[in-house]
Amino acid sequence: YGESTRPGQMAAHLKSFGHNILHICDWQGSENGIKHLSIARESWEPNVIKRLVSFTSDYTSIKLFRPDLVYAHQFNNVKWALQTKLFAGTKIVFDAHTSKYFEHIHFKAEEDLLHLLKTQENDMCHRADFIIAASQETKDFFVSTYQVKEGKIKVVGNATTIAPVTESHPTNNQKFICVATLPQDGFLSNEMALDMLQDIAVETYKHSRQIEFHVVGGGKMPKAKAPNIVYTGYVENLRDTILNADICLMPFPEDAVCGGARNKF
Repeated sequence: YGESTRPGQMAAHLKSFGHNILHICDWQGSENGIKHLSIARESWEPNVIKRLVSFTSDYTSIKLFRPDLVYAHQFNNVKWALQTKLFAGTKIVFDAHTSKYFEHIHFKAEEDLLHLLKTQENDMCHRADFIIAASQETKDFFVSTYQVKEGKIKVVGNATTIAPVTESHPTNNQKFICVATLPQDGFLSNEMALDMLQDIAVETYKHSRQIEFHVVGGGKMPKAKAPNIVYTGYVENLRDTILNADICLMPFPEDAVCGGARNKF
């Protein structure tokens, strides 16, 4: 998640305070003074020699960088960070948007999966040196479910670089434009939110042909259920896209549990 919103924001601010930042992610290079190291975190090289060479290269890069802590974002990254020998002896910070176990309770997962997620998440909470939670609800859940000590976990809400709007912004659209930011990147809550928006668009189309729903974000989009749904993909300036719409929507079905609602709002 080195390139995604929350870690990206934290990295930018830490860099502005004079810290050196190294992102373990899916691409290699430097951007805005932040180094990125590409490591295959979800694959297993069967050839022992190739595996050893790759590990040695990554280990050397990290040790030369000499991080004093590792910030790991979300369930899968934390699980990997705690298991790999690349970070041996380094303090690990676990940043949780929510609890994966809590999510899957509401997604009505099978009992075996729920037990596995709870066991793994409990292990992460106790092995990590420090925990950041994106909401007070997540902190309360970790404390009550896994008996995490209050002093080990801190709430750090989402933030963006988009300045608040203080004046009205007139639009001159030929149609009434409703915009929603819903990238389809495999995150179930975004899929549920888009499905909800599509149902709203279908009902709206029965009453008016002058209202359009513009969906902002990348990923593989499903077939539009009505002609008034427009997929824009990623946009160059999200602020202008929102301000140039007539209304901005934040579809959030009750059973979605999470999905960046606080950030979008």
